[in-house]
Amino acid sequence: MSLPLLPHQIEGVKYILNNSSAYVCDDMGMGKTRTVIEAMFKRGAFPILVVCPASLKINWKNEIKRWIGIDVNIDDLHSPIIITNYERMKKYKFQIPKLGIKQIVLDECHCFKNPKAQRTKIALQWSKRIPYKILITGTPMLNRPVELLTQMQILNNLHLLGGEKEFLKRYCSPRNSQYGIDYSGFSNLTSLHKKMKKIWLRRTKKDLKNGLPEKRIIPIPIMELEQPSPKTFHDIERFDKAVTQRKLTMSIDFIQNLLDKGEKVVVFVHHKEVGKQINLAFPDSSVIVGGQLPSVRQRNIDNFQLGDTPLIICSLQASAVGLTLTASRCAVFIEYPWSPTLLRQAQDRVHRLGQDRDVFIYYLYATKSIDEYRMNTSNFKEVIINKIIGD
Repeated sequence: MSLPLLPHQIEGVKYILNNSSAYVCDDMGMGKTRTVIEAMFKRGAFPILVVCPASLKINWKNEIKRWIGIDVNIDDLHSPIIITNYERMKKYKFQIPKLGIKQIVLDECHCFKNPKAQRTKIALQWSKRIPYKILITGTPMLNRPVELLTQMQILNNLHLLGGEKEFLKRYCSPRNSQYGIDYSGFSNLTSLHKKMKKIWLRRTKKDLKNGLPEKRIIPIPIMELEQPSPKTFHDIERFDKAVTQRKLTMSIDFIQNLLDKGEKVVVFVHHKEVGKQINLAFPDSSVIVGGQLPSVRQRNIDNFQLGDTPLIICSLQASAVGLTLTASRCAVFIEYPWSPTLLRQAQDRVHRLGQDRDVFIYYLYATKSIDEYRMNTSNFKEVIINKIIGD
């Protein structure tokens, strides 16, 4: 029997049905997929096109089956519900416009931030012909305001921010550079925040009626390694390698200690070699990396989430979206991304709907090293992002 929608999901369905261009930006782990599925079926306009990362196609198929009771074939252009991935957009570039699509759903729509990317250009073309557009992301902006531009264009809502020229001038702090005008800055953030609040639907876990269990972030300095601030990309690579090599043994000991206490543990890494070393230490672990077949990925998730596998090793890039790992209450970060958004996305694989215990996020780091430098840089970026998308 289907579980009833939560109050914030009911509000989300109403928002989508009342807006032909819906921008659903609820915090990660709040059930956005279920909300959108309920709304798009309640609207009853078919065919529906869902475009998502390749790793999420099976999840979309399963969620539609779970909540609506319909079995959908993936990449079936003859189906009333078409589920496909970004990489196939080029293949279907000329076929999709001929299908009379009535609703388009772009999941993890922040991936359409680059106006020069093929997927973005195709999404812009398709969206002009489709009456109902739904964009979904828990992280509409990863680093800077200019990333919102193409998403608003896909929604055909950029006029609400004054149009492209006004948006770039007012919110992106343009400056001359040797390559032309640079729009990677930020300005008038309070004004942008107020305008976006009228456009997107953005709720956080604090807005949930019953809330979620607490998420505790616990930095663990496991060693000291004095390094200067990196000046070049080569410096970053060199410093990263030195730190990870030195702290790997202590990181493995830390993970083993959690496992010995009977905890299920999620470990996040960035470099493949680090993941391999952790896997050598814990050979029975599940592993999530880029390039896996969706069926293999899902099996690894299920072995951890539903089975007896106590440890899952996750690549930050490959696992920051589309995973529910609430069987664990402990996440360990051995490496850190530059983007604070990617960091939070990863944390929320554990801290999301379905979690009924307090969550512990452990940052294992080397003091005075590039670890600290990266965390400080990430904290500054987060201040900017929160100014725009925060409460």
